[in-house]
Amino acid sequence: LHELLGKRGVTVLPVFGRGRVRIDGLEYEAEGSGEMIPLGAAVEVVAVVSDGRLRVKRVSEPRE
Repeated sequence: LHELLGKRGVTVLPVFGRGRVRIDGLEYEAEGSGEMIPLGAAVEVVAVVSDGRLRVKRVSEPRE
């Protein structure tokens, strides 16, 4: 999953504590960095959490 660091995608479930994101056509479990990220928002992967989830932050637009 570390190859996803810096990649951008969109939320397919809202992300707060946990949610789901789509990156390069695949879906992953994700968590936010303390803010609520709504459905369909563009996100960037900033870390991989020890249990395999991606930590994401909201960005202005996806680069899929």
